[in-house]
Amino acid sequence: MIRLLTNQTTIANVATVTGVTGALMLALNINMFVLAYALFTTSAVLWSVFAYRDNNRQLLTMNIIFGVINVIGLFRFS
Repeated sequence: MIRLLTNQTTIANVATVTGVTGALMLALNINMFVLAYALFTTSAVLWSVFAYRDNNRQLLTMNIIFGVINVIGLFRFS
């Protein structure tokens, strides 16, 4: 899995899928908040890696902030 995450396209695809899945889980209110926030956190970390490699400071800043917010959600709902 680590080797797959060297490709920018793969990182973006996994980040998108984890973010959308986490959002869908919360929107459906299926009482799996910890897993949803874990997926959001994974998405934010992957987008941060993508942004750092792409030298995109705005995307990096936004996802670092999202990551912190998601960790707060993980602690709050666990």
